[in-house]
Amino acid sequence: MKKKIFLSIILLVVFNLSLFSITTVEKKFNSLSDYIKGHFKGISISKNGKLSLSYEIKDLVKPSENLVFSAATDQNGVIYLGTGHSGKLYKIQAGKISEIYKTGEPDIFALTVDNGGNLYFASSPNGKIYKMDKKGKVKEFFDSKDRFYWQLEVNGGKLYVAAGGNRGKLYIIDLKTALLLKTYEIDELNVFKLFLKGNKIYIGGSNKGTVYEIKGENKESIFQADKREIKGIFVNDKDEIFIALGGSSLSKESTRNRIIIRKTVSFGKIVKINKDGETEVIWKSKNEMPYDLTGMGNRILWVTGNKGRVYSYNNDKVLLIGELKGEIGVSLKRYGDKFIGLYNFPAGVFEIDNKLIGKGIYTSDIIDTGTLSTYGNFYLKAKGEVFASYRGGNTEEPDNSWTEWSPYMKNYFKISLNKKRFFQIKIKMEKKVEIPSLEEIRFFYLPVNRKPIIERLIVDGLQKRTKKNSFFSKSSRIKNSGNKFITISYRAIDADKDKLIFSLFIKKNGTKKWDLVKKDFYDNRFVLDPTNYEEGTYVVKLVASDLPSNPQNIAKSSYKISNPFIIDYTSPEIVFEQNTGNKIKFRVKDNLSFISKVFYHTGDRKWKILFPDDRLFDSKEETFTINKKSSKIYIIKAEDKRGNTRVRIYR
Repeated sequence: MKKKIFLSIILLVVFNLSLFSITTVEKKFNSLSDYIKGHFKGISISKNGKLSLSYEIKDLVKPSENLVFSAATDQNGVIYLGTGHSGKLYKIQAGKISEIYKTGEPDIFALTVDNGGNLYFASSPNGKIYKMDKKGKVKEFFDSKDRFYWQLEVNGGKLYVAAGGNRGKLYIIDLKTALLLKTYEIDELNVFKLFLKGNKIYIGGSNKGTVYEIKGENKESIFQADKREIKGIFVNDKDEIFIALGGSSLSKESTRNRIIIRKTVSFGKIVKINKDGETEVIWKSKNEMPYDLTGMGNRILWVTGNKGRVYSYNNDKVLLIGELKGEIGVSLKRYGDKFIGLYNFPAGVFEIDNKLIGKGIYTSDIIDTGTLSTYGNFYLKAKGEVFASYRGGNTEEPDNSWTEWSPYMKNYFKISLNKKRFFQIKIKMEKKVEIPSLEEIRFFYLPVNRKPIIERLIVDGLQKRTKKNSFFSKSSRIKNSGNKFITISYRAIDADKDKLIFSLFIKKNGTKKWDLVKKDFYDNRFVLDPTNYEEGTYVVKLVASDLPSNPQNIAKSSYKISNPFIIDYTSPEIVFEQNTGNKIKFRVKDNLSFISKVFYHTGDRKWKILFPDDRLFDSKEETFTINKKSSKIYIIKAEDKRGNTRVRIYR
């Protein structure tokens, strides 16, 4: 018996605690989705939300063009760039950039350099492949009449060309003679990507998402992603094949009469095929598309569009290793023991070092607590030299009203912020004795309780109580002579999603005292019996309180006063004038309400509507005229706006 009583007490306490919605909030950062909206430099983020030092991503000099599409490097570290819309070729050497050639076509999608330092570049659309020797002399090298050239690679004295437009083709050309040695065709519009590994060639299509493995005369399909574009192919030292594929779709919103196209949504995957042919998706996104993929040994890197990010895969782990200054990363190539990459919007060139950086910074997105808040403790679950700083304010974007960044602190500290809605965190990592890492951020805050808002308070006209009027509560069903009631409806909201309780008061115009109608109810409608009050003009006041969800000392309430309304249960008067001749003239008047309807019949109970002499029901007194006929009796019924009626007989 004692156990049962004890259990009942526990359940009661738990139930009562669950009613309170304003309570201490614990915020955690321990997943990729928690961190990915922030900004990071020299910081990598794993899939499970672990932060560690990353590789340095350094911006190089860039051309004054809006778009860069292709890059290649020679043995001396010279970087060549192919640009878009202007068809210009640039060279970066010793930290300086210069324009070295301009084609007759707008875009240069493909570049490569042979062992002798000769540069090959292809212009599109409807362009050609050119060769520039070490002295800068340019001559036409190859023209297949294809619309587009997408990629060029040099290997073993041969030039491999990925081309298309109307039909996907791979060309193999002798570098010395410029003679076409071999052509492979695929059933796609373009051969978009190619990769060379030993005596094998891998090519990927643009519209059916097929990847082929070519060895000698044998061409075999090894992968297909329905209606996706192959964005990159790489084969590592374990002969595992990595494929980047992407696509886009239009986000649509349907209305009653039409479908509205909102925006283009990009998505993509990175797929790994092992030596046994088993396929595994190692990364996928619903809002990022990989644009290129490459690697070094067993380390794989890819760049994405829409967000301008760089990802890495090694030892079965995917890391987000950096973000770019442009929205779309378009190209990534190996460059000695480093990587060279391109991005657009705006256009730029970047370099990725192969060594871990010594210091990294992560800055979170703005954290919105929803209301003014008081902050508590901050915890870092970390190894090595990991520090945190914070700031806060009450504007969505940081401005001069925000606090300054706090000093960097380690492990655990108290957040010295009060009544700030917005909060931001900065994490600093430094490599000293050990490589630092961060597994979790945890902090606490208490939101200020917000008072409820009564958005709408409407006092309707009189309504008869019927079975359909289910909103009449038992407490409201007070009998009156006319069986008519005034309906009060309202809408209240609470930003904290607190449960609300209501009280209703009434006051007659010209008086000061509010009389309680009903206290502490939860319905969103109330039915008022007008016969409990004397006639006149009134207003009601509705009070909403969040007391059911909060302790007494922090509960909030608000109120709203209605527009004036009339309580009138006296019927209008019908006054006949001294009538002579063939016309019956009379007046209908009411002390409080406008006249709304007048009918009559001549004993046959077939009511006929009658309009005022001026044809408008627009006052408390109206005059009417009936043209007399043979009938000796006229029954007249008048009704005011409150539904009160009176009947008189004229003989």
